[in-house]
Amino acid sequence: MRSFGWLHFTDLHQGLDAQGWLWPGVREVLLADLEKLHARCGPWDLVLFSGDLTQRGSAAEFARLNQTLQQLWDHLRALGSTPALVAVPGNHDLIRPDPRRPESLVLGRWDTYPEVQVEFWRDASSPYRALVDQAFAPYSEWLKNHPFAGLQLQRGMLPGDCSAVLAKDGLKLGIVGLNSAFLQLGDGDYTGKLALDVRQLHAACGGDGPAWVKECDFALLMTHHPPNWLQAKARDELVAEIAPPGRFVAHVYGHMHEHASSVVAIGGAQGRRELQGSSLFGLEVYGGKVDRRHGYTAARITVDDKNEATLRLWPRAAKSTPPATGASSRTSTPSSSATTRARGPSRCRRRAGARPPRRRRRSTRPT
Repeated sequence: MRSFGWLHFTDLHQGLDAQGWLWPGVREVLLADLEKLHARCGPWDLVLFSGDLTQRGSAAEFARLNQTLQQLWDHLRALGSTPALVAVPGNHDLIRPDPRRPESLVLGRWDTYPEVQVEFWRDASSPYRALVDQAFAPYSEWLKNHPFAGLQLQRGMLPGDCSAVLAKDGLKLGIVGLNSAFLQLGDGDYTGKLALDVRQLHAACGGDGPAWVKECDFALLMTHHPPNWLQAKARDELVAEIAPPGRFVAHVYGHMHEHASSVVAIGGAQGRRELQGSSLFGLEVYGGKVDRRHGYTAARITVDDKNEATLRLWPRAAKSTPPATGASSRTSTPSSSATTRARGPSRCRRRAGARPPRRRRRSTRPT
């Protein structure tokens, strides 16, 4: 029996104002739950972090992030796991540029300037690419120097685009991370306004994305945003060129602050699996009410003696308990949702394709 195990974290928002006094309690619940779950599905080889590691993308927040992650890694090491970290940036992992800058104004109307799109993707020295590089500079510096790597990263076209391969027991698991946040440079609702391009995939994979994936027994795609935050053209390119059915075991992402999973199959084709992670530290205020969400997911691909692959998920969610009169609010121990299983074909070089249960996504729209 051979396997790969990982943890999916997303949306920590290191530096969020209320985090200073709320995170210690959440951390204690998280560490205790990791200990319980490690006995069931550990050890873990990877931590996948799908963006919004910080709140404002500053160097100071990334320095504090390393301290937070070090506590987590020390705990995982004590449990018997020494995972490598693979991350992508989210829309909070950048220094927002002056919205009055000409480059900001043009990128904010991306779909109306096709000639700018051509320049952006073709010319690494264009002022638009320079703006994106500058916005993500603290993230790029953190990515280069953080102590949790463990795997060699192939850097891609945009800040945070990357690929890595985990080799274990004669199998290879590939991870491709793409920056989906490079157009979300300001405030507002960006649903349906963002972009991905197949050239990001190729650049992150040494020039040929499909060939790179074929060298792996399994592969995962990771972005910060779900597909419905992309423009229609970019969604089509995602499905047709970046992640067509069967290329990746799953598309892993965050941003929405809650768990969800789905498999979509069109016209009898192999399904595309999407795995949305819950925020590690989600805190939203709606109409004066505070909505706190804390969770993560453990996952494992197992290949049995018949070369049959199984994907299992352990989504975890902490529930905020309303305080009784005179009592303080507390957070209960996370409990697992129904475990999702997906059995693949007998040949492990083909990605798992069976359908896990669908979960309805709520309309919450983090910024």
